[in-house]
Amino acid sequence: MPRPNISSSIKSARTPITPAGREILIVAPMVSGLATSGALVENILTELEFNNYFGRTSKIAKIGRQMIKASNISGIKPKISAIGLTDNGSGVAGTGSFAISGTATASGVLTFYVDSIRGKYEIAVASGNTASTIGSSLETLINADLDKIVSASNSTGTVTLTAINKGSVGNSIGIMVEGSVAGISITLTAFSSGATDPSLTGLFDV
Repeated sequence: MPRPNISSSIKSARTPITPAGREILIVAPMVSGLATSGALVENILTELEFNNYFGRTSKIAKIGRQMIKASNISGIKPKISAIGLTDNGSGVAGTGSFAISGTATASGVLTFYVDSIRGKYEIAVASGNTASTIGSSLETLINADLDKIVSASNSTGTVTLTAINKGSVGNSIGIMVEGSVAGISITLTAFSSGATDPSLTGLFDV
């Protein structure tokens, strides 16, 4: 029996996929925008598109913007697609807080972080500033941030942060503070209590 003559290009399982051959799918909560909840949006190319499709303050837009920034270091970019999900109507938003106390007896700088090093809020503290004054400054900075994924509310120095997207996704938001000012102490309460996520039934049918 004659043997068939064939040409074949077999690659090892260890052969990496080139950037152009990669496809990335992001699934995360949205807020509002041009996209329909649960619908696949393919080949998103810019940070602005993520903002327009899913709402700038949504978790999925933040992830998408970071992904776009990371892929921009390469001349050949992967295909990025996304599925946004609206919050469950019964969802509960996660909360955390910075509890500031005391009165500053010296000047200094306090830097607060929410979710990542990009969520950075720096406050110059003057001697004599009260906890409530510092808390009010932090509240203003966070709420003025167009890319924030939390809202802030100050009450006599305790700044309560509430995740914009409801559900357990808020429980993964990290917080941190750097710097110290004489007379001021800060207690952090980690994010928790976020509950009831969007339904994923049939999500990947698209």
